[in-house]
Amino acid sequence: MALKFGVRPHHWIADATPFSDIVDWVVRAEEKGFDSVHVGDRLLSRAPPVYESTMYEATTALAVFAARTQRLQLSPLVYNMPYRHPIHTAKVFASLDLMSNGRVILGVGTGWNAHEFNSLGVARNQRGRLLDEGVQLVKRLWTENHVDFEGELISVRDVSVEPKPVQKPHPPIWFGSFGPEVREFTPLVDRVLERIGRLGDGWVPLTYSTPGRRMIEPERLGEAWRRIEAAMVAHGRDPAECEIVYSHWPYVMTDEPAERDECERSVRQWFDGTYEEARQTYPIGTADEIVETLVAATRALPRVDRFIFTPFNYGQTQFDRLAEDVVPKLREVF
Repeated sequence: MALKFGVRPHHWIADATPFSDIVDWVVRAEEKGFDSVHVGDRLLSRAPPVYESTMYEATTALAVFAARTQRLQLSPLVYNMPYRHPIHTAKVFASLDLMSNGRVILGVGTGWNAHEFNSLGVARNQRGRLLDEGVQLVKRLWTENHVDFEGELISVRDVSVEPKPVQKPHPPIWFGSFGPEVREFTPLVDRVLERIGRLGDGWVPLTYSTPGRRMIEPERLGEAWRRIEAAMVAHGRDPAECEIVYSHWPYVMTDEPAERDECERSVRQWFDGTYEEARQTYPIGTADEIVETLVAATRALPRVDRFIFTPFNYGQTQFDRLAEDVVPKLREVF
């Protein structure tokens, strides 16, 4: 598959950027040739220790983006499926796929924040099974009528959901699983990776650890993919049809000394470490340096099918440097 590029706007409520400006930013992303736009999913006003602010509701934001664009694929990154019943998820994303003329990707995850689970009355220790059964049921509701489903935690009888999605057999489902905090391949980690191989159409690992001040080790990333690949083969699926997605936060700068000060100001909004620690955690530097960093970071993967970038600021300069300097160079080497 041809290499694609996605962007993730800052849609945190704490950001002073008006939502209308965020929409305009997304429209410019389409004009600049990006392929997809992605948003996060937080329900409560805070989810410490990671998020001290919430975000606009994911599907509402994506619906607005759909109305203002023609080509961009639209995806939550990621949608915490255990927080909602699968019937609700199937209905919402089928409708969004229809309204956008087949541009939806459903990026899913288990969720992690204990306060969110407690507030919603969902058992956190069942989130993996809820995700597993939820994805199975959503797929069936997208492709069948009069569905009977009997899982350990979810069961339905004679359920149909309309409209069906435009994409056939259904919109792709990506899994956001695995990251730098995974230090060994335990049975639990293997179950997570097996689920991706069994059910996923794309894999979006977490590539950095903000608390740990580092990126994920390339070899650990490569081993995780090999286990997903083995699971796909075991279930009669073609690993080439699973999109490998590498997502990160870049800051593109020149060699001008004054640019470091601007970079530090932008990075400090989201990262409380030193500048040197930021460069260990994120791809920061000139376009050539960022490409070099990404090549090294993905060296143990057989391929990368899509890069997703969250710029550290909304400035036009960063946007242009990503689109005009970084993306073309990445196309040359991937």
